[in-house]
Amino acid sequence: MSDNAAVGKCLSAFIESTQLTDGTSALQSTRYTRVRFLMMVVLNILYWNVQRSKHAIIEAVEASRQYDIIALQEPWQNPHLPTAYCPRGSRYQLIYAGEGSRSAILLHKRHEIKNWDATAKNDWCKVRKQEI
Repeated sequence: MSDNAAVGKCLSAFIESTQLTDGTSALQSTRYTRVRFLMMVVLNILYWNVQRSKHAIIEAVEASRQYDIIALQEPWQNPHLPTAYCPRGSRYQLIYAGEGSRSAILLHKRHEIKNWDATAKNDWCKVRKQEI
């Protein structure tokens, strides 16, 4: 039996045995007919003020430790293109406002970008996981 199934069985047994103040069980009450399971997600996040250093960004992107989100303050900016360092073949997707921006977020590609809302302005950027 999987862990989720075991938790569900325990929770169902708890709900059936729980007595409300009016003498009915939680399962019999219309107020408690729906049980919502919440799944906890753990994200590894690196926040780093790289002080416009390309080497610091390379170290974060190509490190052996894989972060889910890398939030960069003062990212290095490519002098030839309006972008920060994030090679096409890297493990991350870049969220960046463009030339002159003072922040960037790198989101690991194992998280589908369609499941996130991303916004980037010159002074800040943000990502938010959409509700499932």
